[in-house]
Amino acid sequence: MLTLWLVSNILNNQCFFFARASSGGAIDLFTQKIPDGRGINQSSGVFQPQEEVVLYALVTYDGVPVQSKTVSFEVIPPNPIPGFPLIRISFTNAGGIATIIFLLPGVPLEEILGTWFALAAVDIAEERVVDSLTFQVCMIEQVISATISIHPQTLDLRSKGKWITAYIEFPKGYDVNDINVSSIMLNGTIPSELKPKAIGDYDNDGILDLMIKFNRTEVIDYILDSIDIEKRFTTVTLTITGYLYDGTPFQGSDTIKIVMSHTHMRR
Repeated sequence: MLTLWLVSNILNNQCFFFARASSGGAIDLFTQKIPDGRGINQSSGVFQPQEEVVLYALVTYDGVPVQSKTVSFEVIPPNPIPGFPLIRISFTNAGGIATIIFLLPGVPLEEILGTWFALAAVDIAEERVVDSLTFQVCMIEQVISATISIHPQTLDLRSKGKWITAYIEFPKGYDVNDINVSSIMLNGTIPSELKPKAIGDYDNDGILDLMIKFNRTEVIDYILDSIDIEKRFTTVTLTITGYLYDGTPFQGSDTIKIVMSHTHMRR
């Protein structure tokens, strides 16, 4: 099982563990949501109270799935709740994936809402590898479903541009002027730049949108490090999350094409 010092270090943002070992062993924890949290220490999509959560842990050695490995899972709520932390074990199948399923509680509501932590650990080639994942639990009606458009729609990983541009549009009843730009994240990892930003109507649909920028180098590095790409031409889904000034969360995704160089494919 996962040790108390490991949990403490996670909660205090001190990550003294690795999802990939020098021996070639690796573990990747993710959920059924979009984004699913694939990659090292990522964030998953939003859940609501009493929703079923599926945790998957992919165990590989030198990129090859490993069957019949014992994976330890731990789920930690934002506040003390009866029945949590949840600790379980599962075994990897032929595809190298171990799975657990649990139901989020519904009460006490004020203790359930917030950031949850999930951990998965496995011993492989005499080394322990651990991956963590966070997900938000909130009332589903509180999450604004944003329309996201990311440019360029085709990203050449060899390109030397400065920015990745995103446009955020809200449904009727919400105003993009209320977005706290400092809260915006791409795939739970890359913060948006505070400037440049602009309010406009880039798609000429009569609805205001917020234009923001992300550092292109950081986005490319994230794609290379966190997303398993085997083909030169592929697609990836990028998710933008953030909050209004009053704390209301929003989320939306867009899919872009990726062009890999042969050099990147050998990384």
